[in-house]
Amino acid sequence: MNQLLEYGLALVFVNVLLEQSGFPIPAVPTLIVAGALAAEGRIPLPALVAVAAIASVIGELLWYVAGRR
Repeated sequence: MNQLLEYGLALVFVNVLLEQSGFPIPAVPTLIVAGALAAEGRIPLPALVAVAAIASVIGELLWYVAGRR
Protein backbone atom coordinates (compact mmCIF):
# COMPACT_ATOMS: atom_id res chain seq x y z
CA MET A 1 0.00 0.00 0.00
CA ASN A 2 2.93 2.32 0.61
CA GLN A 3 3.99 1.93 -3.00
CA LEU A 4 0.51 2.84 -4.13
CA LEU A 5 0.60 5.97 -1.99
CA GLU A 6 4.06 6.89 -3.26
CA TYR A 7 3.64 6.11 -6.96
CA GLY A 8 -0.18 6.13 -7.08
CA LEU A 9 -1.45 6.89 -10.53
CA ALA A 10 1.67 5.65 -12.35
CA LEU A 11 1.38 2.23 -10.70
CA VAL A 12 -2.31 1.99 -11.59
CA PHE A 13 -1.53 2.99 -15.19
CA VAL A 14 1.23 0.41 -15.62
CA ASN A 15 -0.76 -2.35 -13.91
CA VAL A 16 -3.89 -1.82 -16.02
CA LEU A 17 -1.84 -1.45 -19.21
CA LEU A 18 0.03 -4.69 -18.58
CA GLU A 19 -3.18 -6.59 -17.82
CA GLN A 20 -4.90 -5.30 -20.95
CA SER A 21 -1.81 -6.08 -23.03
CA GLY A 22 -2.04 -9.77 -22.18
CA PHE A 23 0.32 -10.16 -19.25
CA PRO A 24 -1.02 -12.35 -16.45
CA ILE A 25 -0.93 -9.51 -13.91
CA PRO A 26 -4.33 -8.85 -12.32
CA ALA A 27 -5.25 -5.17 -12.05
CA VAL A 28 -8.35 -5.67 -9.91
CA PRO A 29 -6.54 -5.78 -6.53
CA THR A 30 -4.63 -2.60 -7.37
CA LEU A 31 -7.82 -0.88 -8.49
CA ILE A 32 -9.64 -1.91 -5.30
CA VAL A 33 -6.89 -0.51 -3.08
CA ALA A 34 -6.61 2.63 -5.20
CA GLY A 35 -10.38 3.09 -5.00
CA ALA A 36 -10.24 2.81 -1.21
CA LEU A 37 -7.47 5.40 -1.13
CA ALA A 38 -9.53 7.65 -3.38
CA ALA A 39 -12.48 7.29 -1.01
CA GLU A 40 -10.21 8.49 1.80
CA GLY A 41 -9.05 11.43 -0.33
CA ARG A 42 -5.45 10.28 -0.69
CA ILE A 43 -5.68 9.84 -4.49
CA PRO A 44 -7.87 12.08 -6.68
CA LEU A 45 -10.77 9.97 -7.97
CA PRO A 46 -11.18 11.71 -11.37
CA ALA A 47 -7.49 11.24 -12.12
CA LEU A 48 -7.66 7.59 -11.03
CA VAL A 49 -10.59 6.87 -13.33
CA ALA A 50 -8.94 8.73 -16.22
CA VAL A 51 -5.61 6.94 -15.81
CA ALA A 52 -7.26 3.51 -15.65
CA ALA A 53 -9.44 4.24 -18.68
CA ILE A 54 -6.55 5.59 -20.77
CA ALA A 55 -4.36 2.59 -19.91
CA SER A 56 -7.20 0.23 -20.80
CA VAL A 57 -7.79 1.92 -24.15
CA ILE A 58 -4.08 1.86 -25.00
CA GLY A 59 -3.83 -1.83 -24.11
CA GLU A 60 -6.86 -2.72 -26.21
CA LEU A 61 -5.58 -0.56 -29.06
CA LEU A 62 -2.40 -2.64 -29.13
CA TRP A 63 -4.50 -5.80 -29.59
CA TYR A 64 -6.59 -4.10 -32.27
CA VAL A 65 -3.50 -3.08 -34.24
CA ALA A 66 -2.03 -6.58 -33.88
CA GLY A 67 -5.28 -8.08 -35.16
CA ARG A 68 -5.42 -5.73 -38.12
CA ARG A 69 -1.94 -6.82 -39.21
